[in-house]
Amino acid sequence: MTTTIRYRGTESPEEKGENKMMTLERENAAMSKAQTMIRKSSTKQLLMVWEMTTTSNDENIPMVRGWLMDELERRDPEGFEAWICGDADDYELKNYING
Repeated sequence: MTTTIRYRGTESPEEKGENKMMTLERENAAMSKAQTMIRKSSTKQLLMVWEMTTTSNDENIPMVRGWLMDELERRDPEGFEAWICGDADDYELKNYING
């Protein structure tokens, strides 16, 4: 008969794998929901969020801003390209995007 000693707060490798998988599933669901909300938002709303995130230090902001840029580029590829290829600052994006 084998006895397994388990210390409080420790997980077996299998449990760690399951927990990591559950975390990834939650993150993917949240990401999908956020991207859907972005797609449904008006261009004006997206530009407002862009400006609000300019000075934020949250670790998730780069990912959110990436989603915003993807959507704004999809909506106005020429304006987005002019902004990204130019010497414009982040806060000037609204001057390049139509909508």
